[in-house]
Amino acid sequence: MTAKVSSFIHNHEWKLPDNIMQRDAALAARILQVTILKLPLKDNSDFMTVFASFNPNWSMFFTQVANAAVLHLVQTIWMARNGVRFNNASISVYAAITKILTLLSWSHLLISGDANTVEHAALQLLHLEPRTAQPVTVQLVLWQTPTVVWLKANTDSSVTHGSAACGGLFRDYLARFWGGYAQRVDGTVLHAELMAMILATELAHGKGWYHLWIESDSKAALQAFEDHNIVPLELRNRWSNCFS
Repeated sequence: MTAKVSSFIHNHEWKLPDNIMQRDAALAARILQVTILKLPLKDNSDFMTVFASFNPNWSMFFTQVANAAVLHLVQTIWMARNGVRFNNASISVYAAITKILTLLSWSHLLISGDANTVEHAALQLLHLEPRTAQPVTVQLVLWQTPTVVWLKANTDSSVTHGSAACGGLFRDYLARFWGGYAQRVDGTVLHAELMAMILATELAHGKGWYHLWIESDSKAALQAFEDHNIVPLELRNRWSNCFS
């Protein structure tokens, strides 16, 4: 028999020829017991659908490990296929799996970042050492109060994986909280640090807080008060307006 299985399915139900039903009733009964899936199947013919199926909640580290695992899997299968076809090689499944895990362990060393705790079990199944983020070091810093009628704006910024943000807090000489802000920005660390100061100045001016003390831990950003050439071109107008 050279016919395809789909030739015996009509409207999601088995439609066996009478000659099969009469010639081998036992075989026909076994075929009819096979359940036919009636839900539409997703087209996975495109190789990129494998990567599209990755969980978006995975960490960047685990996603890169998964990418490497898929690529090493495909490469190993392809090389094994060529070996069998052209060199009459005999490759066991165990040898292929060992090769994939070995290649993945090498790729694992080149991937930066940290894995989430829930991903550790999957990494262990791949014989990879789970990588966790380093504990945050907490350091006590003495905050110096501003003088009376002055407000202090403590600004800071952060840039991670190309995404940047900045923010700040306003407090008076009694350490009372007057307000705060946070905003996503683009650019480098210096760009984000300067934006934090610019926003602090603009917000204070809008509120009528004209006695402002800005405090930042960025030495490069603080040097911009003396040398405006440090300021990126796209920020120079707003930076100059802070002093007018």
